[in-house]
Amino acid sequence: MITHKRQWMVLLALIVAFVSSQCTPAAVETTVPPDDTGQPEVPTQEDGLQPTIPPSPTADIFTGWSSTVSTETHLYIRFPGNWEGLSQLPFNEGYYAKDPDRPIGIIFMIGLSGDPAALLDAWTTTPTDLTGFLTFTPISATDGEQITVSRLQTATKIAQGEELTARTAFFQRPQDVAQLMWFAPSEEWDSLQDTYEGILESIEFWQDYHDQTYGLNTIYLHDWARPVQLPEGDGFWMLSPDEKTGMALRIVDVADPKELLNSWNPSALSIFQFTNCTAPSPADQFGSANLGSWDAVSGECQGGAGSQVTYFITYVPDRDRVLEIILYSPSAQWEWALERFQTTFSMLGDTRP
Repeated sequence: MITHKRQWMVLLALIVAFVSSQCTPAAVETTVPPDDTGQPEVPTQEDGLQPTIPPSPTADIFTGWSSTVSTETHLYIRFPGNWEGLSQLPFNEGYYAKDPDRPIGIIFMIGLSGDPAALLDAWTTTPTDLTGFLTFTPISATDGEQITVSRLQTATKIAQGEELTARTAFFQRPQDVAQLMWFAPSEEWDSLQDTYEGILESIEFWQDYHDQTYGLNTIYLHDWARPVQLPEGDGFWMLSPDEKTGMALRIVDVADPKELLNSWNPSALSIFQFTNCTAPSPADQFGSANLGSWDAVSGECQGGAGSQVTYFITYVPDRDRVLEIILYSPSAQWEWALERFQTTFSMLGDTRP
């Protein structure tokens, strides 16, 4: 009896072992909380887990950076948030942004005149002596690749000094010639190229706009047409060179901005020859430090040749009047355009007495 019982127990154990070997547990999906950067934290081999999500792509280089724009420099620029700047050089020689502890940074000179190509050649043979800030004497120099800044393409030179490497370019702007020069210790030069490319990518050149009729000042991109009178109503209209991106500012009587926004109808966009516009839906607030932030709506239309256009509308109180702001651009470049519109709006000021 005992023998038969043992035989049955052995047989049962073999059956259990066989069934277990044929089954694998179902995969368990792990939810990973974000870390302090807001990005999901990927488990490592040391955690005893395989990653359940692919590693995040390289972070946006502009994360944590600072930005500045002014009517003095006619320059919008971003730079690493731990740098100093954009600050004025000693003796009013220009502006700079740099690492506070090391000779790493960028210099922006304005108000220059002459031929940019001749100025570039002269730079390779002339010491850069900025009292109390930087002294750089080129020992050798080579031609750098051409760069494009704010849609302006120009030549560059790269020079080596005793301890530093620097590169420069000169740009013909509407109001002057501007010089950009970026520098770093020679042994760190290559490792900083992504940072410098990010700075150059961010730069936009601007020019002033003074509208005496409506008592408004602002800035607009250097390669855009000078603002013109709106086809209908009081106000002005800024247009990109290809006329596909624009900002229209119309003066309206004092009223509740929310009521104006709620009653706005896409048929108003017919003055831009847009058709088949979608109904407006709530968008992120739009504003500036000077004029505050205000509700907005957005939607899409068909532009020329059936192209898709994004539109954006907001109303902003301005003393005894309200400003109707209409923004639009091809949908494929909307984020780029909105950022430029924000800069223009941030510099908008009422100059009436």
